[in-house]
Amino acid sequence: MGWEKITNFIWPDFFGNIVTRNYWGKYGFHEYISYVGIIPLVYVFYSFIVKKAILEKFFWFLLFISLIFLFPTPFGLLPYKLQIPGLSTSSASRIIYLVDFSLAALTAYGIDKWLKSKDTKLLKITFLITVLCCISMGLLRLIMLNSQYTNFTYPTISNLSVSFRNMIPQTVLLIFFLCVLTVFYKAKLVFGGRKIENYFLYLTVVLMMLLSLADILRFAWKNTAFGPIKFLFPETEITNYLSNNSGTSRIAGGIPTNLFMPYKLYSAEGYDPLYPEKNSRWYSIVDWGNTDNLGGRYGIIHYFESSAINYAAVKYIVDYKKDIHGQINSKGDFYKGVDSLRYLEVFREGEITIFENKKALPYVWLTNNYFVAENINDSVNKMIKSDYPILLLNKTPREILGKNNPKYSVTEIVKGYNEIKFNTSSDEDSLLFLSESYYPGWKAYVDGKDSEIFVANYLFQSIFIPKGEHLVSFQYKSMSYKIGIVSCIITVSLLIGLWVYERKSININPDI
Repeated sequence: MGWEKITNFIWPDFFGNIVTRNYWGKYGFHEYISYVGIIPLVYVFYSFIVKKAILEKFFWFLLFISLIFLFPTPFGLLPYKLQIPGLSTSSASRIIYLVDFSLAALTAYGIDKWLKSKDTKLLKITFLITVLCCISMGLLRLIMLNSQYTNFTYPTISNLSVSFRNMIPQTVLLIFFLCVLTVFYKAKLVFGGRKIENYFLYLTVVLMMLLSLADILRFAWKNTAFGPIKFLFPETEITNYLSNNSGTSRIAGGIPTNLFMPYKLYSAEGYDPLYPEKNSRWYSIVDWGNTDNLGGRYGIIHYFESSAINYAAVKYIVDYKKDIHGQINSKGDFYKGVDSLRYLEVFREGEITIFENKKALPYVWLTNNYFVAENINDSVNKMIKSDYPILLLNKTPREILGKNNPKYSVTEIVKGYNEIKFNTSSDEDSLLFLSESYYPGWKAYVDGKDSEIFVANYLFQSIFIPKGEHLVSFQYKSMSYKIGIVSCIITVSLLIGLWVYERKSININPDI
């Protein structure tokens, strides 16, 4: 995040707002805004100059570390230079969450300390920040009025006028809060020690909360435009066709990677800063024919020539003709491979075309012909060079299979959050291929009995299926999930214990 974004801690719309279409700052808007409210920020400064509690120091430390990694400091670039998993493939701006969390906690400490002391330091801090805001606005206005004596162009002056206008709400709010505090301290001076002083304190706290709430709601309402859901996730002929025809098959291309879920469509692509390395290598296999070209947080297929796509059950490709810059152009080209005989145009809406992959394999299929891949390169080469479906396992099954492929059926496929189940029927012992990426934690059951999972075709899963009718279930039982549950229970228990301890300490020593 650029250093100029420091202004957004005080004026969130200093560089304009993307919703009102006057944003003129660098990079994106939403991912680079850290704003908890102007009045809470006053209490954060108050927390800084008043003696700190032990836990309060922790949040100051967390804030300091978060800011170091948020802005372009030498430390902030370390995760990318060291290629730390999860961090190096993510956006540094995500750490804004920790910044805001720390500021919120420090605001609470500041309010708590002021309510106990009610000293005039808060008034002085508010006055100082208000004066600095007014001076900043004055200087900015002076620059705008004397633009003929500077090198500023018209667009620059126009941008500065947006900044000046958006500085007004927070500055006015500070002036209002300064007046509220002034009235309170005057009342404290006049009615000190009397019961009426508490009424002024309560009124001050209520006004402070209302002003803060109005400030945050104003920013949130402006930043988050509300409208009918059909505007965000429109129902189109394209989405209707895919919803009615894709079933358990997958889709690739054309649709942004974060829009498949709302339409309940399955995709071979995804967007996540942290996902298994093996999945990234699979994208490398599809695009480049090797496992060496690892991608970032965007798991996207760029070329559609590889037969490896077939094993991912990618039945439909959504694409449009585009120029070299990726913009829609009817004289441009589709993605490489999409215009081959392998892909058949089945639907079109405007510039958007749906192609059907005629060689796509089902989500679940059975065979008794397999090969054992000696190494990764052997698996990759056989998979991408074979014109017919080939099952490649990481090791030899114990069961002996016949030479003829079975006649089979797979029915009632149900995909849950952590479970996939379906019915199978076959006239031969066989191996079942599931087009779902393997990861430690997957368990397979045939009629409720454990079944060994083989890694198939580099990324996917396979199990042995006896002939006859069976209920098959794949369940994901991650050890990390169990560890998370236990950690959560321990954390909650410790927090309750800490709360009980503090309450007892207060009862023993009321002055604490």
